Amino acid sequence: MSEQRTEPVAGTYGSFAEVPGPTGYNTEENLRSLLIYCERRADELLAGDFPHSLQRNLQNNILVGVAASMLGRQRLRILDYGGGLGQSFITLAAGIPDYQRRIDYAICDLPDTIAYAKANDIYSRRGIHCIRFVNDLSEIARCDLAYLGSVLQYHPDWRGLLAAIAKLRPSTVVLNQVPIVMQPPTFVMSQKISSRSRQPYWVFNIRELVEAFSESGFRLAARASEFFGDKDGSGDRSFPHLPADYHDFRRAVLFFKRVPIWHRILGRKQSQR
Repeated sequence: MSEQRTEPVAGTYGSFAEVPGPTGYNTEENLRSLLIYCERRADELLAGDFPHSLQRNLQNNILVGVAASMLGRQRLRILDYGGGLGQSFITLAAGIPDYQRRIDYAICDLPDTIAYAKANDIYSRRGIHCIRFVNDLSEIARCDLAYLGSVLQYHPDWRGLLAAIAKLRPSTVVLNQVPIVMQPPTFVMSQKISSRSRQPYWVFNIRELVEAFSESGFRLAARASEFFGDKDGSGDRSFPHLPADYHDFRRAVLFFKRVPIWHRILGRKQSQR
């Protein structure tokens, strides 16, 4: 265990509000680039080509495998929280035959992102009707699979977001590309998103994150991580100014399964004995 610190480590913060001069995630430049990308990939999808999004790296295709394993007779209801203009949707659609009949896909994102998506109408004008954009989770009754691809870390109230998603009763929650550390407590850093924007983000202590999911009724089913360290294992060169115990920095994929209510009640009773 690392030494317990009572003062913040230089370069880290306790909350988003402490980060100096954040400019936010979205800019017109970012949204325009996403629009061009999604329109091009959607056209490839409809043409029967192998979309470029499937060729980038395997981590982008995790959603395809998870969703395919959950397909059944009923439509699979997927929530893509922070899904932008549908980048992950295109990858999923390319990987699942007859996707329009087999999935219902909802994207919830920042208001300006959702407004931009609706204004440009990327999908329905191309005859793709199984995807919709919503401004708030209250517009979704329930989902089977909640997918958060590199997004939980950018939410100022990540615990509140987790509680809101839990109310939709997904059987599976996938966190993709989430930054974690093993020893230090959860902290905030500032990330340069583009030449014009900086964004605070959380780096999660893995135990704290798993405990928060447990409190919302989920168990960690599987995990995989990529270590951002030197080749000799001496630490992360991205943060040379941080103490050594902060160098065990990983980008993780975490899979959570909802624990049945009867199992949770039984567990509480056993713990009270």
